[in-house]
Amino acid sequence: MFILFEFIIVELWRGIEILVPAFRHFSGTGAGHFVFCLIHFMVQILNVLYFARTETRQTFANAFGLLKGPSSYAWFAVAMALVIRTVGHLAVKNGFSRGVTTTSLWGFTHFSGIERILYLAPALLAPFAEEMYMRGFFYRAFRGSYSVFASTLLILAITAGTHWTQVHRSWIAAVDIGALTIVQCFLRERTGNLWDCIICHFVFNATGAFLSLRFY
Repeated sequence: MFILFEFIIVELWRGIEILVPAFRHFSGTGAGHFVFCLIHFMVQILNVLYFARTETRQTFANAFGLLKGPSSYAWFAVAMALVIRTVGHLAVKNGFSRGVTTTSLWGFTHFSGIERILYLAPALLAPFAEEMYMRGFFYRAFRGSYSVFASTLLILAITAGTHWTQVHRSWIAAVDIGALTIVQCFLRERTGNLWDCIICHFVFNATGAFLSLRFY
């Protein structure tokens, strides 16, 4: 269902762009990018909430690892995000691999004012939304039937699919995203806490925005 919704959201948006010229213009703006990402995040979160069968806020927070605040591993999460981002940046800067960007970071570097904020916002919201379904739901669901290794591989496969525009264009992007995914699965397994995963993801995305202003 998750993959099906990914396809439906993208194709429905493209179909409206083709049929409605004014919507196509809106889609190419920061506001359009923000609305598309917001719809995408909301639909997929509602999708996993349905299958998670959480009936109250308490059961939801408990099931998704949000009941407690960040653990003592939060600093490890921050450090690993910075290490992965730094290694990737150095590889690109020294010509070992081509760099890739996202629509959010591209818009952030090419516009100013509110337009810049609207482009960047999805990259900063993604850690909260994506961790909800990746580590909050999918990893926990896989661990009900599979080992840590197998569950992590399945999450890596899903992540590669949802980030395909980046991983197939740059080997260092694939390594960075893969390494980040493994660290996040480790954090979820070790602490049972989703906040550490969110912090790790947020630092990785935020530093990407910072570097994009100077090097992309």
